[in-house]
Amino acid sequence: MRVVADLRFVTCKAFEGVDYYSETAICFIVSDGYNKHTLISIDMDIPQIAGRIRTKSNPFRNKIVHIFNPKVMNYYLPFDEMKQKIAKELAAAEERVQVLNESKLGEVARKQQDDELKKLGANTYIIKKGDRYEVNDMVAQLKLYQHWTTRIVYRSAEALQEAYKQLGMTITKGYEWSIADEKAVKDILKPIQFRDYLKRFCDLKEKPSLTDNEQRELRAITDKYPFLEQGYKQLGQTLRRYRTIKEIKTLIE
Repeated sequence: MRVVADLRFVTCKAFEGVDYYSETAICFIVSDGYNKHTLISIDMDIPQIAGRIRTKSNPFRNKIVHIFNPKVMNYYLPFDEMKQKIAKELAAAEERVQVLNESKLGEVARKQQDDELKKLGANTYIIKKGDRYEVNDMVAQLKLYQHWTTRIVYRSAEALQEAYKQLGMTITKGYEWSIADEKAVKDILKPIQFRDYLKRFCDLKEKPSLTDNEQRELRAITDKYPFLEQGYKQLGQTLRRYRTIKEIKTLIE
């Protein structure tokens, strides 16, 4: 009988401050190498996400399953080279700020300059405070951090595992996942049919003793189809021969 997992999709709105209580919850994180917003930081975001499960008796509380696909790249800029590139951009911004503050731009020209900076948004190192321009070096730090996360950490399974190790986490062996074909996916998503419940019900009834999980499973089936108990009392194991709810109810009556 297929077991359907209870999946809860939690966005960043939750993992930054919402507590989750469960005896069996385990955290899955899925990162897509082609979507930057899914490449979350190992040192800041991961501890936040893992810490949302608050039930101390949960044996999976401190476990994470991180599924990701590294982006196929023939080349990526090494971190040291990126630092040099950012340093040159900062130096150019400092020079430009000095020129802007010392120049005697007219009102129209200054407005054009300000409009250009606004269009650049978060990508510009230059900000305006009052009537003067300044260099915002926090933008440089952010760019370096984003480059480290998206280009260095997520470039391979080995690099991602190393980032977890530096955080002090224990890493288990990684696994490679293959994409299931369309038929397999459709079979998984198909709703469980009554005949599947009936077969499982009869199988459980035949067993001389049941585990706690099997007892819960049996209760779940009889809660869903309460007439099965009566049907089994009257028909025994011949109950499994029938296919429809209507047919069984008619025999019981």
